Amino acid sequence: SYITNQKIDLLNKIGFVWDRNANNWIQKYKALKEFYDSNGHSRVCKNHPNQVLYRWVGKERTKYRNYLQGKRPCQTEDQFHLLKDLNFMEGKSISRKNRGGSK
Repeated sequence: SYITNQKIDLLNKIGFVWDRNANNWIQKYKALKEFYDSNGHSRVCKNHPNQVLYRWVGKERTKYRNYLQGKRPCQTEDQFHLLKDLNFMEGKSISRKNRGGSK
């Protein structure tokens, strides 16, 4: 079974989300953009009321670093540039080589 172009058009007209992952990313990005617009930075603190945003930012920082280093998982080029426009890594290390420190 397949879906006709007419059905695709009808679904598009009502705002059907074809790519749930991309839509989820955009929603979280919009929340970060609002945070950035209000605070002038993208450093969501650990005790921020929106813990989903705080955790998402942490995961996206790893993906951002991976993008720069050509590793996976990483962001798409569009995602990378959207975050870069929010000074996403301002005050953060791009490299995580010495994470955890030495004793």
